[in-house]
Amino acid sequence: MKQAPHSSSLSRLGNFGVPGSVLPLRLARLVMTRDLPRNAFQAALARGEPQIGLWCCLADTVAAEISAGAGFDWLLLDSEHSPNDNRTILAQLQAVQAYPVTAMVRPPIGNAVTIKLLLDIGAQNLFNPHGGYGRASEAPGLRHPVSA
Repeated sequence: MKQAPHSSSLSRLGNFGVPGSVLPLRLARLVMTRDLPRNAFQAALARGEPQIGLWCCLADTVAAEISAGAGFDWLLLDSEHSPNDNRTILAQLQAVQAYPVTAMVRPPIGNAVTIKLLLDIGAQNLFNPHGGYGRASEAPGLRHPVSA
């Protein structure tokens, strides 16, 4: 049986990467939590270090990438008061990923569905302007992974 291509973390799991096989729940949790990226923004705030950032409202990957290389600690990709949608947010998250900057996303609306979708496309930090939930983990039905 030929194995399907899979990520490096799954390749260490043997035949569990084969389509149709089931990854045991404990092992799946271990793989998911072990492979989470370190949240440098939260770690710096926990150490009491000031963080300087920039709001990106242009909905453009080139502008986001230029901003990411400008030396800021964080960039906020605003989708409440700018023409960003889920696709442009995803493209900008991908564009800034290669730089030592933390990307934050401001959702257009603070409901659980929108927040979960942004987390699914890779947003690690959310700025919720609607107040209802102080953190994404406080929204009904949402939990966040272990922080750095």
